[in-house]
Amino acid sequence: MFKYVMYKRDQQSILKNNDARKQHQTSNRIKAADINILLNRVRLNKKNAFKKKMILTFLFAGIVGLIIFFSII
Repeated sequence: MFKYVMYKRDQQSILKNNDARKQHQTSNRIKAADINILLNRVRLNKKNAFKKKMILTFLFAGIVGLIIFFSII
């Protein structure tokens, strides 16, 4: 059987690779969380824009209705 002699530089390169993998995994998790936060923000912005449009529509309809009501009287 062959015995593999691990030199110090081999150990260091293995440790660096492991550290790089761990760092890559944590950065992926952070990015995924950031994407979810951004998607939630987009949903909230759409919801708020829809509410503003509805309020303005009802306000405009109310004003037009009042104008028509008082013009008839």
